[in-house]
Amino acid sequence: MRKIKVEKWASINPEGKEVEETILDVISLSIQLTPADALPKGIEYFKTFSRFVRAIESAEKTGELLLEEKDYNYLKQSISTYIPANLGFNKNIVEAVDKFLNAKEE
Repeated sequence: MRKIKVEKWASINPEGKEVEETILDVISLSIQLTPADALPKGIEYFKTFSRFVRAIESAEKTGELLLEEKDYNYLKQSISTYIPANLGFNKNIVEAVDKFLNAKEE
């Protein structure tokens, strides 16, 4: 099990408005940017993605993202592969991603 603290930061959206972002937004973005042919298929991954949704919903309430090891490893690989490089300009995103990628097993 991995536990990742969900820290918030302010960001400016494309419309120029200030919004609150977290590592949950980065995770969602990396999944959205995964090419369709690279998305896993089958009931096992269907259940995995269902667990992601429940974990993210819970993290939005509790401030802690709790992931089973298999789910954490999938998201770590997804972020490592599909996160847009230009997000590296944002110090908050860099710190959040580093904390996610280096989360200790509990």
